[in-house]
Amino acid sequence: MQRFWARYSVRDDAVEGTCLVTGKDGHVEKVLPGKIKGVRGTPGKEVALVSAKHDSTHHYSLDQSLNMPISRRTAERYTVALDSLLRDEERSVHMGEHEPGKGVSYVFWSKTPESRGEFYAMLVADAPEEVRDLLLSPVAKKAEPPRAFYMLTLTGTKGRVLVRDFMETTVGEVKKHVTRWFKAQRHLDAWGEEGKPLKIFPLVASCYADKKEIQPRTIMAMWNTALKDQPPPNELLIRAVSRCRVEGDKGHVTRPRAALVRVMLPYTAKGGEIMEETVAYQCGRLLAELEAIQEAAMGSSNVSTHFAMASTRPYTAFPMLLRYSQPHLSKVQRGDKPWLAPILQQRLEEIMSQIRQEFPQTLSVREQGIFDLGHYQHRAAMRAERKEHAEAKRRQQEQEAS
Repeated sequence: MQRFWARYSVRDDAVEGTCLVTGKDGHVEKVLPGKIKGVRGTPGKEVALVSAKHDSTHHYSLDQSLNMPISRRTAERYTVALDSLLRDEERSVHMGEHEPGKGVSYVFWSKTPESRGEFYAMLVADAPEEVRDLLLSPVAKKAEPPRAFYMLTLTGTKGRVLVRDFMETTVGEVKKHVTRWFKAQRHLDAWGEEGKPLKIFPLVASCYADKKEIQPRTIMAMWNTALKDQPPPNELLIRAVSRCRVEGDKGHVTRPRAALVRVMLPYTAKGGEIMEETVAYQCGRLLAELEAIQEAAMGSSNVSTHFAMASTRPYTAFPMLLRYSQPHLSKVQRGDKPWLAPILQQRLEEIMSQIRQEFPQTLSVREQGIFDLGHYQHRAAMRAERKEHAEAKRRQQEQEAS
């Protein structure tokens, strides 16, 4: 019956040829059967994986799909397999917009059944912090037998599905790279505690004013960083520090942007560099401390309005801001919290002692990213300190009341 149906289903316009996929001789189709659905960029439509409708793609009198000869059975197999993977929520990930050229879809599989869902959990699970803890546990570090792992990257247009990338590796290699990805994200949250790991799309989206501006190539590049340990695109670092400058007057070095910068910086680090000891990092801390001093004196602060200048031209910004800080410290000394003035003065002097040189004339894009991290982490540390002080005061009051 199978042989009969194979002969019966051959189209009248089929010709003899060699299938490019299997390498076998037989009937190849002018119009391949089956359509692919579910790929981002092809919303609500079924489109072909192989298509050649325009005359410009026809060569040597070969029309349509005869330019890339494939047998009917092979076309049916890859169509059914790809459709199955795209429908499986544990073997596919879809990111970005539905408009053509704005989204990207990933499908992944392994030859071993126990690998089902492993990759999905690594980067797109609802609780990625649990996956991080699992990958960083001593049990996960034990050697395991090599298991093949495959991933296909797809985007869509109105006419067909585009294969953007293909990865063939092992489950162990993927876990190793994803573990490094999680380690790079070990970063303080807004309250000075270790934050939960973030998924790829929120990290990328934090660099854009409008998510519709995100290009599939940017998302794919970050996936390659997480899965293949490839350097991330410098474009994202430029966008991240630019958004911080634009929104700096609102204090918007957000955690996703800070985490993204933290992930990207190791790939451009110089030998022996310790980020926390750099002048750029200390300048970021200094701006946050100057904000705290003005807030203690005035009840609010406008120091962050100088964020753009301080993060790009410290030599111009900081001498002026430091002059302003002295009257603020004097006002704190005369206020209802005089004990706070020496603490602020001591912290200011500690940061200045770390700089140990004139302020730089300008900061490079990478140094601006380090500045943003210093600013973000110092603000988080101060929030944590205030929170701890408030908790200690509350406990003391409870003890006195009892």
